[in-house]
Amino acid sequence: MLPVHSSVTREAMVARVRDERGTVQEVRAPVAGRIERVSATDGTNLTPGTELLVLAPDGKNAWEALRALYVVGEAEDLPEIERYARGEVAGMWDEIKKQAALTAEAIKSRAGRK
Repeated sequence: MLPVHSSVTREAMVARVRDERGTVQEVRAPVAGRIERVSATDGTNLTPGTELLVLAPDGKNAWEALRALYVVGEAEDLPEIERYARGEVAGMWDEIKKQAALTAEAIKSRAGRK
């Protein structure tokens, strides 16, 4: 498993997991980003659905996700969006914080109309 704060590219291997037959499976990053938290350590017995790690997207992916959520985001998305607006996600530039704040306001505005 790669350590916390490691930068990864899309499709980079972030962990190897040995299944019950002893076969090693590679876990790959779905997006470019940075490992924010490692939840499973070497030797941990895993069950399907066990969290291995949390991958924070890179700035470009965060920016595009926030722009999409501005249009289609829902109230359940707000806690994560507000983390970006407060600057709690390392490595994000000021424009992302501003976009996150605008996205949160757009979602709250839509929620008020329903």
